[in-house]
Amino acid sequence: MNEKLRVLKMLEEGRINADEAERLLHALDRKSIKSRITESLMHLLNFGAWTGEMELESSSVSLLVSMGDLEIKKGEVPRIVYSGWVRKRGERIILRFGDATLELPPGSSLDLEVSMGDVKGEFDGRLNLLVSMGDCNLSLGRASEVYVENSMGDVIFKLPEDAGYEVDVFLSMGEVSSEWELEEKVHRIRGVIGDGKGKIEGRVNMGNLEIKRR
Repeated sequence: MNEKLRVLKMLEEGRINADEAERLLHALDRKSIKSRITESLMHLLNFGAWTGEMELESSSVSLLVSMGDLEIKKGEVPRIVYSGWVRKRGERIILRFGDATLELPPGSSLDLEVSMGDVKGEFDGRLNLLVSMGDCNLSLGRASEVYVENSMGDVIFKLPEDAGYEVDVFLSMGEVSSEWELEEKVHRIRGVIGDGKGKIEGRVNMGNLEIKRR
């Protein structure tokens, strides 16, 4: 559903008041403006500026994606290949206004913050995911360990048929859907998929979380 229509529907259903709806619509307008800025900067990047590769010292990675696109792949050595503005501040890598590919071995640990950016790919390990007005589409391993906080974003987790996960997600003006049967309570979705060895935990605030088969 279109994000603005979603806000209006929630107002109609009484899930938010008029002031909350106005603030959310204003935030979505800012997102649209920043999206156009990103498109202009990406046009400049197509001329070949700001490209490079960075080998990472550890398979434990902290990364911020702000108005950029990230693809996550499995690789033997942790590294990031980019075309855009990338800097390392302490232990954290920051990607702004560009594209990057992050390669990580199975069993890696990733702290990932997405702010008005797009993330796709595959990941098998420990994932701490914070999404704010962004989109994330990831294929997870059979029993990864995931914590997600989603605010006005769309997150899709694709699981293999033999997946094993314990799911426990709190909702605040958000939606969770699953191709596996989960228990729905007031402001909470929980249940067990397969043997339950992995975890998907977190909170969805004015966003969508979809758990589906690959």
